[in-house]
Parts: sequence; C-alpha cells; structure tokens
Amino acid sequence: MSGDYDRLRQLLLEVEQQRLEALQEDLRETSDRVPDRVAEEIERGLGGQSSRLTAALGEATISGLEQAVQRKPETVVNAVFPVIGPAIRKSLQEAMRQLSADIDHKLNAALSAQSWQWRIEAWRSGVPYAQVVLRHTLAGKVEHLFLIQPESGLLLGHVAAPNMPELDADAIAGMFTAIQSFVRDSVQSNEGGIGTATVGDYQLVVSEGPQAKLVAFVRGVPPADFPVRLHELNEALHARAGAVLLEHGGTTGDGVLDEAELQALNAHDEETAPAPRSNAARHVLIGFGILVAVLLAWWIVVTLRWHRQVDAVRAQLDAMPGVMVTQLDAGHRGRLRIEGLRDPLAQDPQAWLQRTHPQVVATWKLRGYLSLDPEIVAMRDGQAAKARIRPLLETLQGLTIPFVSGSAAPDAGWETTMEQIKATLRQLQQIAGKDARLDVRISGLTDESGSADQNAALRLQRGQWLADQLRDVVRSPSMLEVEAEAGDVESSRGARAMARIVPLATQADAKR
Repeated sequence: MSGDYDRLRQLLLEVEQQRLEALQEDLRETSDRVPDRVAEEIERGLGGQSSRLTAALGEATISGLEQAVQRKPETVVNAVFPVIGPAIRKSLQEAMRQLSADIDHKLNAALSAQSWQWRIEAWRSGVPYAQVVLRHTLAGKVEHLFLIQPESGLLLGHVAAPNMPELDADAIAGMFTAIQSFVRDSVQSNEGGIGTATVGDYQLVVSEGPQAKLVAFVRGVPPADFPVRLHELNEALHARAGAVLLEHGGTTGDGVLDEAELQALNAHDEETAPAPRSNAARHVLIGFGILVAVLLAWWIVVTLRWHRQVDAVRAQLDAMPGVMVTQLDAGHRGRLRIEGLRDPLAQDPQAWLQRTHPQVVATWKLRGYLSLDPEIVAMRDGQAAKARIRPLLETLQGLTIPFVSGSAAPDAGWETTMEQIKATLRQLQQIAGKDARLDVRISGLTDESGSADQNAALRLQRGQWLADQLRDVVRSPSMLEVEAEAGDVESSRGARAMARIVPLATQADAKR
C-alpha cells in the first residue's frame, strides 16, 4: 500500500518538484554572482556612470568617515599619518628646493654689479643683505591681465604670460565682478570695491576705471609701487581707447589690451632701475670694488703662505729626532702654540724655530720623555759609555812600569802593574764594543843619566818592550803605537815606561 501511495504522490507532484529544484538552482547561481555584480556596479560608478549602489556607497563612506573622525580622531590620525606626513614633507621640500635654487642663483653672482647694488641698498636702508636678496629674488610677476566692464562683468580683454595654461577668462571675469558686487553690498558702499586680494599663489591687484577695470594676477610679491603703475596703465588705456569702449557699450574690447602692456608691467623694474647719479659715483663704486678685490687677494695670498709655513714647521719638527709634537695651534697668523715631548738629548726645537723662522712667535709647552729614535738611543748609549770609560782612562794613565836605571829590563814588581794595565784595557774594549777603535800610544821615559842619544834609544826600547807585552790584549781594530819622540824626563823617581791610551770614535759615530 505504501508503494502505491508513493507512486501516486510522485505522479501528482513531479512537475512542482522539478520547478522547486530549478528555482533553488537559480537562487544558488544568483547568490554566487552577487559579489561579481556588486563589483561591476562599483567599477561602473568609478568610470563615471552613476548608479544607486555607487551613490549609496559614497554617502555611507563619507558618513562613516565623519563619525570615525568624531568618535576616534586618534585612530584616524594614526591611520593617515604614514600617507599625509610624506606628502607634506614632499611639498615642503619642493617649495624649499625652488626657493633655495632662486637664492643660490643670486648668491652665486656675489661679485656682480647687481650684487654690489643690493649690498649698497642694504647698507643705506639698514636691512640685512639676505633680506634684500630675498626680496629681489621673490619679485612678483604678472601672469594674467584682465580688462573687465565694471557693471556687466563682461570680459573686454585678456593677456597671459608665455607658457601659461588656458583659462576660462569669461567665467573668471564674471565671477570676479559678482564677488566684488557682493563685497560692496555687504559693506553698503557705493564706491570702490576689492583693491587687492590673495587667491592661492596669486595676488590680485585691481585698478578701477570709469569704462573698465584692470585686474592683474601676480605670482610672488609685487613691489610697493605696483598699484600705482597699474593705475597709470589703466589711465593710458582709457585715454587711448575709452571712446571705443563707450561707443560699443563695452561689448567689445578687441585690440585694446595686448601683450605689450603685460610685458611693460613685468619689465618695469629693469627699465626704471635708478641709474648712477654721476660718473664720479660710478668711479667710486668701481674703485671700491677694485680695492675690495685687491684686499681679498692679498688676504688669500698671505693666508696660504702662512699655512704653507706652518706645514713646513710641522714637518721639520716631526722629522727632528727626540721631538714629538702633540698639538700645533696656528689660529692666529704669525703666532704658534706648540705642545709636545722632548728627549733631553734631542736638539732644542725652540732655538731651531727662532733661528730658522725669526718672524714667528711661538708659545711652547714641552715635557720630558725618553725617545726610542735610533739616533737618540745611540747618543744615550755613547754618553753612558763615555761615563764608564773616563775613570778607566784616568786609572790607566796613572799606571807605570819601573825599569832598572840605564837598562831596558823592568824592575822588581812589574808583574802586578802589568796585570792591572791589561785588565783595564780589556774593560775599555768591552765597554766600547767590538766596532770601536782604541788608539793605544806608548811612550818610554828615562832619567837624567846618560847622553841624549843613549836616552832616546833607551826610551824606544822600553816602549817597544811594553808594546810587546800588550799585543795579545789589544784586538783589532784597535792599534798599538810606540812614540819615537822623547818623553818627559824624570829626575828622582828613576827610569820608567808608561802607556797613554786615546780612544777614537767608531765609523758610525764619526758620521754623526
């Protein structure tokens, strides 16, 4: 029974079931396409085609942004800070770059005639030179000039500077007349109107006339006499073409205003620049410039010469053994302040500087130290050696060998004295070093007995005997030499022989 009931329900409801399934499939496809259709509507709105969706999204975005700013301004600021900050900095950098380029262009001509005129102007007016340069650098320039009928606001003429973008001159003339009428009605004045106004980067300067008003769009800062010059130009236009404007009712002004008027306003500064009062004033200015140039050249030459002299002094002091310069101050020409170290054995740098550079006044502050320069070390070793050698030489010269009177044979007790002589010679050679040379000169002595020839031969024999005894002690390059000349005559002490030692410097020391 159940099976028959299911077959009957299928027969009766099969068509409706298919329709429901098809409707569900359409709903699924439609829901899947909703994001794409919304995106298409938004893109269509961004492309300029208005739709309800884009309008609703725009209003919702604006309202949401306003509420976010009111409720959480800190969050909005933090969100836009990474974008607004760089944009502001970029704008400021571009403006400062342009300003710096303009000023740098003027300052590069520091010795030009125009620069000297600006300096004289700053001196006479008491205004800093930088402000005078800035004022001349940022001088205003007329970029647009409009001739407008006062009552109707119709455009009678328009001239633009070269390379200026196209403007809707008729719309600007109408809007300016409407604004001027609004201002006049607001203050309840039947005469006059806007004289000057600032719009963006432009400053508007207006000259009222009975048949037309002249409006100048000036970029920058116009000079103080610019309104007077604009009035003079408007008066000249009325004098030349006032009848034409009145005859046509102000409906046409072709040929009344041309580019020559705009160029005259921009070139006015150069044309009316004050000429020198006289040739004498011009000569004074030229002479002053030459004097300044000569003084500047002299100062540069003297300064360079002083710096070269300081460099030479520094180099020579650095090359001086045993002297170390730690600070050299040459801030004042002709004066030096020198600090450093000096070894006691080094050359006196103060005496050297006074001798080689007498015109330089120096203040010294030197401290002592032990230098490791090879020359200073050698000098220090030589002084130490001399201090040890001197007492040995005195001891050696005090030793004598006794001889039997009238004989070349030594007397009793000579052995002890000989050992002392040899020991002293060994110490001398050890202290002097292997490269040192000792010139050992030996002289024999005699008493008054015997003839001169006998005593001369006896002195030579005694000296030769002593030299033979010392040959094994004195090593090369030291030398033994027996003096053949007569020595001193001893009277009561008997005959003797003695050795006299003279040390000579090594070859290296001789070069120093």
